[in-house]
Amino acid sequence: MDEYYFRSNRRAQVDVVLENVPSDLSSDLSISATLVTLNGQQPLIASLDSEVAARYFLPESLPNQQIWISVGEIYYGQLIVSDGLQIRLDVSRLLKDPVNFWGEGIRFLGPDAEVSELFNRRVAFRSKDRLEIDRLIQSDVLFNNRIDIDVRLKTLDEMWKKLREIDAGFLRENPSEFNVLIKNDSQSHYYSDLLSCYVVSRSLTPEHVIERVRQHKPRLVSNDSYGFYRYLGMAVSKISEEEHIDLLVRAIRPSVEDQGEFDLYVAARRQAMRGEKHDAKIIREGRRYLRDANTVLRRFTNEVRIKKLSSIGGRKGDIVLVANVPDDAWNSKQYLDAVTPAISSTWCRAFLNARKLANATVRERINRRLQEGNSSERPANDQIVAKIGDTIELVRSTHGRAEELIQTIRRRFPGSVLVIDVWGPWCSPCISDIKNGISKKKELEALGLKFVYVCVESSLEAWKRKVAELEIDGLHYYLDKQQSAKLAEFFNVRGYPSYFVLMPDGRCEPDLIDRLPHADVSKIKSLLENQISKQGG
Repeated sequence: MDEYYFRSNRRAQVDVVLENVPSDLSSDLSISATLVTLNGQQPLIASLDSEVAARYFLPESLPNQQIWISVGEIYYGQLIVSDGLQIRLDVSRLLKDPVNFWGEGIRFLGPDAEVSELFNRRVAFRSKDRLEIDRLIQSDVLFNNRIDIDVRLKTLDEMWKKLREIDAGFLRENPSEFNVLIKNDSQSHYYSDLLSCYVVSRSLTPEHVIERVRQHKPRLVSNDSYGFYRYLGMAVSKISEEEHIDLLVRAIRPSVEDQGEFDLYVAARRQAMRGEKHDAKIIREGRRYLRDANTVLRRFTNEVRIKKLSSIGGRKGDIVLVANVPDDAWNSKQYLDAVTPAISSTWCRAFLNARKLANATVRERINRRLQEGNSSERPANDQIVAKIGDTIELVRSTHGRAEELIQTIRRRFPGSVLVIDVWGPWCSPCISDIKNGISKKKELEALGLKFVYVCVESSLEAWKRKVAELEIDGLHYYLDKQQSAKLAEFFNVRGYPSYFVLMPDGRCEPDLIDRLPHADVSKIKSLLENQISKQGG
């Protein structure tokens, strides 16, 4: 692993070439590329070059870096790049028959052509079966809070047995020296899902599971390897209830005026942890300590987490530390300041320093956008917190009942099909859906659907910052803790994100969208057409 990720400073080049472009072309052929890094995804900026449609230079010299690329509505796929690649697209052919991943009209050239073609062929192989299994893993295993950890693990292994059978069939039909990378990335994905079962269910990962997973050596910088490092870090750095209580005592007790009252709260927490009789009211009222000392507690928590993460050691340990930088531009500052001295690899430290600079820029931009927000208008039953530009409206709900909120939203969009996205700025799957579901959102909006975002279980400031950071166009509602609980009860929310499609006739379709990037647009379109047909009849 140490040697595998240590490469020369030569950066790979990726060229996108458009061939057979019709002279009377009216379609949008805008090209966008997203690079997977050791700390998630980042957009690639094309250099100015008249020779090709787009030219990209990768910022780090890492092996087998995954790039997600789209060209207008004619192509979407992935590139696996170590040394260099050219992708050539036959525009005339693709305008007639657009391609996802692999098909007629797509050619790869250069040192990384074979591996890129192989990975795209793999996704296209039995794609419907693979997508359905992935969807079931998300909905029935990872984010199903109604089942315990043993059932999660058993169901996960059953699902993954089917995925491995699909891959085995693909590898038999497509022999290649790069098949080892397919198997390696698949194993990264499996271990990511395995650890996610423990993390999402808030269970401590057994040491023998962590030790088994630690032996794995990802050979790509991909979504699956990033998930592997991310969830390995979460599992290793998981703070138990007992450790959390000890942190409260260390971080908060010295500054509390009434330490006797605080000690009663701590004692009640310990009793609850041991399953003993305790005063629930004391615990509820004691939550104010967490709110009042959030920054101090986060600093102490980061110190403990970093110490746990550093126990992995070596360059793999450095990568785990990098992969677990918090997504939030504010919360990550403390982590980055604390973790940088613990990094031994020069290139990992340089990566973190670049992230620091980028986050500082993000914070400055978000503050500027929020300061420019206009909060002068106050429609009935809504408290507008801010307007960011012409496309983002932040509203604090004043409704005591979830039904009243829904009625207010309906009045804003009379006769429309509404997609209510229930999310939180602390929720990684929510953020992932928002980032990776942009194209599906546009497709659904083209059908006339209106998106409304409802934030739950968050602080007001964290919500405002995250919306501004992600630049999520649309109407946004903020719900306090009580309102969040009532909305969850009203819609029977089982996890986040949750999507509820509200039809104009008042019906709710809660299962129509499970995860936005995987939304079945044709199914939704068919449902709308049937609705229009019934109204016409």
